Amino acid sequence: VSPGVAQAARVEGVPLVMVNLDAVPGKANRLMQRWATVLLSSAKVEDARFERVPPIVRRRLRDLPSREASLAHFGLNADRKTLLVTGGSQGARSVNRFVIAAMKALGEKFDKSAWQVIHQCGGAGEDELVRAYEELDVRAHVAGYLPRMELALAASDACVCRGGAGAIADLWAAHLPALILPYPGHRDEHQKVNARELESAGCVLVGTDRVEPEANVSANRANFEAIVGDESRRRMSVAFERIGPANGAEHVAARVIEIAGCG
Repeated sequence: VSPGVAQAARVEGVPLVMVNLDAVPGKANRLMQRWATVLLSSAKVEDARFERVPPIVRRRLRDLPSREASLAHFGLNADRKTLLVTGGSQGARSVNRFVIAAMKALGEKFDKSAWQVIHQCGGAGEDELVRAYEELDVRAHVAGYLPRMELALAASDACVCRGGAGAIADLWAAHLPALILPYPGHRDEHQKVNARELESAGCVLVGTDRVEPEANVSANRANFEAIVGDESRRRMSVAFERIGPANGAEHVAARVIEIAGCG
């Protein structure tokens, strides 16, 4: 849809402000940028023509509800630490299976009495995960989809997730320490590149999704142990305080108003 609108803007002589979200711009953005009056990017890109803006999130992610109210929404205990697991709106089976396998592999190093889980698993596998957490004796709220992601973010102390632009922006807005497992099927590895800035800042850990649970535990056990470790999360939380707010929407709006001559 967007390239057609962008081309129409070019034909009609209407100024075009293009906003890029990924560290490796996709095909549509690479096509549209030739017609743009202004190029903005919420991710660090190599092309110097892009003006950098902070991450862009919905207003309700800028003003998160209280941790206590958010935990109550999920029926969870305010006295426990909470791990958020999400593979995006469609879920990620390899991430789902990795988290269960990692908890089993850590054994007593994962304190079941101290942790609980909010797990967004996608359209399939919900019953399987519920049983897995019951067998592990880990308290968990499992759902195929989380329509109020701001509540899940506000309730959580750590996260295991993919590295899409939306996930990166959510972590940034919530200052949430995370283990990021970029989707392994992208040829350009843009999720890995997306995560690089937060990784370099010390805010997150980035692993490699080996797909199969045993291989994933072998590759990412140390990272998982770190993300559920108090000292590692404390350092990540401190690092988040240094990178500024996720207020990119305000920057984009200001540039649109400026280009439109309405300011």
